[in-house]
Order: sequence, then structure tokens, then C-alpha cells
Amino acid sequence: MQYTLYNSIIKKSNENIDHKLVSKLVIQYRKCSSSVPEYLKEKMKYDLFIELSRLTIKAVNNYFYLIASFPEEKIIQTQEDIANECFILYSIALDKVDVRKFKNFCFYLNSTYNRGIYRLFEKHYKKNYNLVNIDGDSVEKLIDKKKVNEQVDLTDFELEKYFDSLEIAYIEAKCSGITAREFSKKYSCSKLEFDELEAGVKEKMRKLYKIKDGEYE
Repeated sequence: MQYTLYNSIIKKSNENIDHKLVSKLVIQYRKCSSSVPEYLKEKMKYDLFIELSRLTIKAVNNYFYLIASFPEEKIIQTQEDIANECFILYSIALDKVDVRKFKNFCFYLNSTYNRGIYRLFEKHYKKNYNLVNIDGDSVEKLIDKKKVNEQVDLTDFELEKYFDSLEIAYIEAKCSGITAREFSKKYSCSKLEFDELEAGVKEKMRKLYKIKDGEYE
């Protein structure tokens, strides 16, 4: 089999992610001194990316579900192309994440993938072809709810199973960089109501993603 990045991650995509190992590798990579050879840093980055294959394959598959309604001749990317886009998103996330505050890197990367995949969809399809009617909803609401390949884990996309409409709006706002003031004004929330909403969402997130106190900020 010819080597491709996609083939490399597909081999490991059914394995559970070792979150403790991931946290350890993230910290090791970020604490590398300037004396560490560049090729070793790149190997560390690549090994961590392979460890996170399950998240990446999910992102790749979700992208192709977003464009499933487009004619085949309009599809311009391959799975390998999107895998490489994910590696770029992953590299940015790895360099930007504040490991002191956001210990759950998998959750952070998953949010990065969600935003990046949707922006890629906007760039290549939504803005160029008027074939589907999308009003800016997040990826969660764009994924087809039909039965999908077992390899696709849509847990993170079926928010309505776990959150009410205002909680979903809060999650989408957080992923989009909308400030608390902007959100409160749009949804007519008092500071107390916003604080209670935020606390409720964080508590549900901790239970769903098994995040310990202080890891979701």
C-alpha cells in the first residue's frame, strides 16, 4: 500500500485514545528546549498526531458528509487532502493551546477541527456554489442524521441529545469567539443567568468528556 497520511491514520482510527499519554506528549513537545534537534520535534509532533487518529478520521468523514449533497464532479478534495488540512489545524492547535489551563487537548483539538472543517467547507463550496441553503449554523447542525459508517463517531455532533437550545447556542458562541457581553445582549441574559448557563454547560461537558475540574476553561 502506498504511503499517505490518510492511510497512516486510518490504521489507528479504531483504537481508543490514551488521554494521559496525549497530555504527556503535548507537555513534552511544548517544553522542548532550543537544543532539541528539529527532526526530533517533528517526530514528536507526528507521533502525537497518529495517536489522535480517531479524532482526525472523524473530522475527515464529517467533511465529506457536509459535501454529500454536491454533484460528484464538483468535489475537489480527496480524503488525503483533508487529512493534510487536519494536520495543519492540529499543528496550530498544538502550538497555541495553553497547557496550564486546557489539559484536555483532545477536546481542544476537536473544537479546532470543527471550526476548521466548516471554514474549509465555506471556502470551497458554500461561497462558490449555490447548491445548498446554509445560514451559518455550526457543523453540529449540518451533519446528516442518517445512519453512517461505524467509523464515524458523531457523539460530539448530536448536541440536542444532551443540551437545550440555549446551551447549544452558548457552545456555538464559545467556539466562534463571541464574547459573553455579545451573547448576553443577543439572548437577553442577565449576568446571573449567563453565569448559571455557563456553569451548567461546563458541568455537562465534564460528565460527557470525563473532564476533571479545571481542565475545561
